[in-house]
Amino acid sequence: MPIAYIALGSNVGDRRDHLAHGLIRLRDVGTVIAGSPLYDTVAVGGPSGQDTYLNAVVAVDTDLPPSDLLDHCLAVEHERGRTRDIRWGPRTLDLDILWYDGVAVDTPGLAIPHPHLRDRPFVLAPLLDIAPTLGDADGPYSGAFADVGSVGLVRVSGPLVPDADRWMVGLADAVALTPDGDHQTVLAHPDWANTSGDAFGGFLAAVALEAVRFVRPEARPSHLTYRYLHPVASEAEIAVAYEVHREGSASADLTVSLAVEGVVAGRCAVSVIDRPLQPLEPPAMPEVMSMSQAIPVTELIGRTNRSIGSSIRSWTPLERWDVPDLASGDEPVLRAWTPNVALGADDPFLAAATVVMPIDALIWPATMLAMDRLPEGPMLSTPTIELTARFASFVDDPWFLGEASVDHLTDRTVAGTVRVWGASGTYLAVGHSLNLVR
Repeated sequence: MPIAYIALGSNVGDRRDHLAHGLIRLRDVGTVIAGSPLYDTVAVGGPSGQDTYLNAVVAVDTDLPPSDLLDHCLAVEHERGRTRDIRWGPRTLDLDILWYDGVAVDTPGLAIPHPHLRDRPFVLAPLLDIAPTLGDADGPYSGAFADVGSVGLVRVSGPLVPDADRWMVGLADAVALTPDGDHQTVLAHPDWANTSGDAFGGFLAAVALEAVRFVRPEARPSHLTYRYLHPVASEAEIAVAYEVHREGSASADLTVSLAVEGVVAGRCAVSVIDRPLQPLEPPAMPEVMSMSQAIPVTELIGRTNRSIGSSIRSWTPLERWDVPDLASGDEPVLRAWTPNVALGADDPFLAAATVVMPIDALIWPATMLAMDRLPEGPMLSTPTIELTARFASFVDDPWFLGEASVDHLTDRTVAGTVRVWGASGTYLAVGHSLNLVR
């Protein structure tokens, strides 16, 4: 059946409830096969003083023709009390057909692709989350997003779980700490689990960074080293404690311990400074394929019939295993586009956490590439023993480019280096990962 991409938006009343109603009613006309994260966005156009919108995009597999699908969307809006007395005014629920099976429609009351699609970051961002290769006769939508930018967008959740009518928990909410006596606690949220069912290593590093932010909220991370001592089971309660080793007016060194039932599962050394450390001669971002030519890693792993962890769905990197370096295929590196899962959050600790994730995750495909197992071959498991990251800058780019290479490989361990750039070319970080090979 044809695939339709439909934008959902609300800035009146219980916004999530309105979007959830729209989602449920779209199931009446087809199968919802994918849904973006939720974005909190500033109102564009219309009267001033409007509340912010909650926006998302879903993909619906439907046999309704475009005109009938439009009639259904209008009826669902009406059910939620949608009025159209003010152009671009506040609304309880807005359902817009953005794209329908690659066809062009231009009839009274309906234009497909949506005539404002390329101008609206609050539509492009969630659309590209679920359809990064999508485009029309004017080119890929990823190019349009690069042109309009992401100012005014805040990603407030993970993607939709299509068969559960819920959105996955976003990074900021997942790592939020709860005071408990002389320490903090946090749940190892199942939405941030890896393939084995344990907490994703990047998530644990994010928890450690959040603990440091609690102590030095005005500072910025400059360096971290996380030693993984024991896995943390999904849904386990983590006790988070910190110790300040050195504290000055412009910098500090701290150690964060993560424990489960009294047993320390990991320790993270973090250094912070009041100003970001800029490298004198940062490496330039390599020439690569656009993200519209890459493939979601969830799809790539699905082709191998291998199960994946929920954390991968929360941030879905884009790779190309048939052209592993996203360029010529001549270099022994693995490159991937990765979305900023804390887009719009004014918090350098969350920004650092999003950069740590590709540093932790990309060693696995880089190892597979080094062993000539991509795109086909037996799958490996490469749990992280130790992870380091040195941060150079923090930018509000919606996408990062990660480059992973293997420095040393034996039949039992692998060590690698990952460099990360912002989509605009800003050099963000370099990290090193020591992993087991299973």
